[in-house]
Amino acid sequence: MAVAEIVFRLPPVVARTGGYTPGLRRWEQENYDRIWETHELGLRTLHGNLQKPAGVTRIVVLGDSFSWGDKIARTEDVWPFVLERELVRRGWTAEVVNLAQRGFTSVNEAVQLEEVGWGLDPDVVVQQFYLNDPLPSGPRYRRVGEDWLFRPWRLAPWGHETLDRSSYLYSFANARFGILQRRFRRVRGYEALYHDDFAGWQAARRAIAAMASSAEARGVRFLAVVFPTFSAAGLGRDGYPHLALHDEIRAAYAEQGVPLLDLRERFAERDPDARSWWALPNDAHPNAEAHALAGRAVAAWLDDRQSARPR
Repeated sequence: MAVAEIVFRLPPVVARTGGYTPGLRRWEQENYDRIWETHELGLRTLHGNLQKPAGVTRIVVLGDSFSWGDKIARTEDVWPFVLERELVRRGWTAEVVNLAQRGFTSVNEAVQLEEVGWGLDPDVVVQQFYLNDPLPSGPRYRRVGEDWLFRPWRLAPWGHETLDRSSYLYSFANARFGILQRRFRRVRGYEALYHDDFAGWQAARRAIAAMASSAEARGVRFLAVVFPTFSAAGLGRDGYPHLALHDEIRAAYAEQGVPLLDLRERFAERDPDARSWWALPNDAHPNAEAHALAGRAVAAWLDDRQSARPR
């Protein structure tokens, strides 16, 4: 075991496996620009001036780790700022303020829009949706992680936290053990979140309706973007397992008259292999290339919808 631990710490092995928990922690310490630590609202955004400049179309982005930029080292490579650069290239005088926070749900984002977003005087609000958004949420940004949906057994009944944090070998083995359990025990996955009588899905739909209504009352365009899950086997219609959920999500926004861009189709056209979009070998968050594609796709979509520009 000692020899195996040494092997799993070797740089070529870490480059191939990602290092799992110890490797991810080390990557975060060595690579993030940590721009949010100096922002007055703790945001990962390039715009510290909260006073909107005259003549600028301000776009506010709401979302979770996919918009915050989990495992993306530089803030400028996260899709909201790719969106900003692309809109400027297309002739807009625009800036994008990214309010996204890791782990946020639609319920959390609705609260954030009321408490922070409207104070930024946006012309356009873009909400990013992910398949785990209906997880139980509550006031003051309360929410649960995906372990609520499926809590796998740990490889070590005692000392798990210490081992997972410090041992490359244990963290790798425990992660593989979790994957094996998901394959045989968590059959339905995200589908359980989308039952009509599930309180989390009901709350998410109410949050979407509240954001849409609040935006309409202010004369602000409200649009939505949904990311696929890159932990799926594939992203094409033949291999992606959550097409029905995307239909449910699309219907929920259509019910409120909110335009929705489904990015699954864009990623599948470029490369249907979901792993090709992974940020790290053991992290299924989108990589910088995926953020670039998303930012350009949203920019083209907004530019095509001229009504998104303020009158």
